[in-house]
Amino acid sequence: MGRGNARPPGPADPRHRRRPPPPPRRRRRRGPHPPRPAPRRGRRTRPARTHHPPPELPDTAAIELLVPGLLGEIDQLLDTLHPGDHPDLAPVLRGPRLTSLCGLPAATTAELTRWLTRRPSLPAKLHHCFEGIAAACPPALIPTAPATLLGGSPAAAAAWLATAPPTPAHHTQRTLLEALAARYQGLLPEAAPITAFERLWVLTALERGNLLSGHESLARGWVTAILDPHGVAGVPGLEPDADDTALALHLAARLGLPHDHTVLDRFRTPTHYACYLGEDTGSTTANAHVLLALGSCLHRRPTEAASLVPLIDTLTRWLLDHQRPDGSWTDKWHASPYYATARVTAALHSTAPRRPGTAAALRSAAQWSLDTQRPDGSWGLHQPTAEESAYALQILLRSPGTTTPATLTHLTRQPDPSHPRHPALWHDKTLYAPTAIIHAELLAAHHALAGRPHAVEQATADQEVATPPKAIVPG
Repeated sequence: MGRGNARPPGPADPRHRRRPPPPPRRRRRRGPHPPRPAPRRGRRTRPARTHHPPPELPDTAAIELLVPGLLGEIDQLLDTLHPGDHPDLAPVLRGPRLTSLCGLPAATTAELTRWLTRRPSLPAKLHHCFEGIAAACPPALIPTAPATLLGGSPAAAAAWLATAPPTPAHHTQRTLLEALAARYQGLLPEAAPITAFERLWVLTALERGNLLSGHESLARGWVTAILDPHGVAGVPGLEPDADDTALALHLAARLGLPHDHTVLDRFRTPTHYACYLGEDTGSTTANAHVLLALGSCLHRRPTEAASLVPLIDTLTRWLLDHQRPDGSWTDKWHASPYYATARVTAALHSTAPRRPGTAAALRSAAQWSLDTQRPDGSWGLHQPTAEESAYALQILLRSPGTTTPATLTHLTRQPDPSHPRHPALWHDKTLYAPTAIIHAELLAAHHALAGRPHAVEQATADQEVATPPKAIVPG
């Protein structure tokens, strides 16, 4: 889910074994593929520009459903307005319509309805983005609302309330929305509640940093409550996914809880693991978490090597094949390649350190991290961030023989209180920043640096080290 680097990346270290480059990246598709509309008569269109490729849209969830629907709604709204009644909008109303955006064609309500009518039922994965199809959804396909927010999404639940015939479930959905609005002073989050997802990512970061000492009982209670033999969903109302299931399995194995790695079998493909059933393209970070989980299970139960080692080998090859020529990885769940690269290197370093290609891949990732460091010692795709600096340091500390950079500006500097603490880099339908998870990553990075006193001394030679967050309290 990243679109570039903070600075032009350098080539992979030629001293290391070169792997063939990964196949060309296709646009990731997570929503359905709405039909391409027929040309509209009488409408002027902008001439195509051929001197440079069109910009690429951010890789957010269901973008290929939501963007065409929004474009169609804009066109339909403009068609209802008369230039004489709205003189300020006259140039827009007389001008060309938005027939496409970055290669995604506009889709009218009628076109979406025809596409939906060909389906026997509405796939559960579309519940999360129901607001994008509510106006076009045939009555027979409108889902029955669960006891939680439809699709774990306030926007989807609100669209369902405005579309579905009145039932007792309306009261439940409305009550849940009103409680969320009250909690966030009238605003509504991307998804809710994220308790399972948040706790799994926080515990994984703290466990990786050896920071769970004295809190094992609390961690076991959290993981026990989240574990499910059918798979774990990060948010109530969503289907189970390999990402959350893998981290729950990894933590269960590390904490000595009962676990069974076959819970991941439903997501397994011949080459990797699908993040969720019906996924169009694979996620590198979800597969890194699966590799981490399989390695933890093997460490806990070496007698199961016959079944686990082939899975680990296959998944290791898939991850190595998806490393970019510059040494980084990208993923669809996060805008920054530093997140994806940190996740994959953590899994490879922990689970497959001696497998062919792993050492070279770790060195290449570390070199990429060094090559993309900013002059002030920080890291960041679009701007310096503490979160991405923490990921970059994790990448460097996992590569044998890599020297930690001398400056750690955005990891050790207090943030400006007049600005948001962390930029939104995580992907769903929109961008968001899970603060508790980011703070856990910063704590883990601080603790890792504490094991290298010379690095901390160098980093603090010209600046005061700020005290890291004292507590992590997921909601």
